Amino acid sequence: MYSTLSRYKSHILSFVFVVLGGWVSQLNGQIQVSRQVFSSLGSWAGNADFLVSYTVGQSIVSTQNDNQFTLTQGFEQPLRKGLIVQVSVMHPKCANSQDGAVFFRVFDGSGFYDLVFGSTNLSLAQDTFLVEGLSEGVYTVYFKDQVTDLERVLNVELQSEDGQDCGVFAYTGISVNADGLDDQWYIEKIEEYSENKVYIYDRWGNLVWQTVGYDNASNFWNGKDQSQNDLPTGTYFYLIELNTKESLKGWVQLTK
Repeated sequence: MYSTLSRYKSHILSFVFVVLGGWVSQLNGQIQVSRQVFSSLGSWAGNADFLVSYTVGQSIVSTQNDNQFTLTQGFEQPLRKGLIVQVSVMHPKCANSQDGAVFFRVFDGSGFYDLVFGSTNLSLAQDTFLVEGLSEGVYTVYFKDQVTDLERVLNVELQSEDGQDCGVFAYTGISVNADGLDDQWYIEKIEEYSENKVYIYDRWGNLVWQTVGYDNASNFWNGKDQSQNDLPTGTYFYLIELNTKESLKGWVQLTK
């Protein structure tokens, strides 16, 4: 238990008082004592430097005399600087791959935040956020609570498992919604094998698309079948044959 003093005048007449079950004694001036419940719902208040939170039914005693001296006592005020943000990192598989991800969770915030991640500025109405498609590097992340103005700046580092390039590497997602992001399926370093062959199968094993000489530029898969009809969203499976007789197999998720 502790007391919080709020002074409204630079000079205050001294006085002594005792509060025992509602009984008040004083030496100077007239004192008014009020007892109340701090909040019937629980809430918080603060600014960019601190946050004070209180729970349902916390009681206080507020005492005031004619010299504008107020004493509030009877509860603890947890003091916190900055937002509390939990970070979970999935590191990229290889030094040249872009399959890393970072998951953020904000605790005890308002649920409304401004987020700056690299060159991306977002306004969020949720306590969780996932950033995908990341490569190796150090990323600076800035959170600001739109209600309390509390902030948090984080530096998140992603490192590949072994620091080596992947060689030919196929990404596991394609999003064909014409937003300019992942609208085509990208295969890392496939252009180094000019005679490559790529096959796409649906979940029933039917061949839906194929090509020779996949190059990520003029020859690539954009979520359509061989007749250029849109394929439904879902999981597809690929077979990549390189001109060295090596082959790669895996899956790719098609979304819109």
